[in-house]
Amino acid sequence: MLIKRIFRFFYHKYSTSNNSRFCKYLKSKGIQMGTNVFFRYPNHTVIDLSRPSLVSIGSNIDINDNFSILTHDFSTFVFRALYHDFVPSSGKVVIGNNIVFGRNVTILKGVTIGDNCIIGLGSIITKDIPSNSVVCGVPAKVVCSLHDYYLKRKQQSVIESFNYVSSIIKS
Repeated sequence: MLIKRIFRFFYHKYSTSNNSRFCKYLKSKGIQMGTNVFFRYPNHTVIDLSRPSLVSIGSNIDINDNFSILTHDFSTFVFRALYHDFVPSSGKVVIGNNIVFGRNVTILKGVTIGDNCIIGLGSIITKDIPSNSVVCGVPAKVVCSLHDYYLKRKQQSVIESFNYVSSIIKS
């Protein structure tokens, strides 16, 4: 038993040591995953493996630090003492294609994220996110369309570039 636990510990450390190993590990556990999925910090990523068939991750995904996917919760534990009944609670998590996740993002059960989305820092995704959206917050909400954000960033990047060059000249 102890040898098995030691083996599991080192296998987990090995599996989360880089992106390609982590993706391979998740696929071996039953997670559906497309191509070009990049976990920047696989050792700081938590994906609920108790129900791997409920997780689907698309292609061209960039996942940052402290990322979590939960396919179930255990809030119904309270029912066990009060009603002497176990009521399971789970739901599928579907992540579309071409999505970037900021740091500290959590996706809760029963959520679908559409294609071409930016998920902001610290977001907790509790409801479906439509395609071509920029979202952030707790709970996460759509703040603008991807196209609006593109136009805003394109304009802002020019100003930021001048400020950066100015700071180099001054230093």
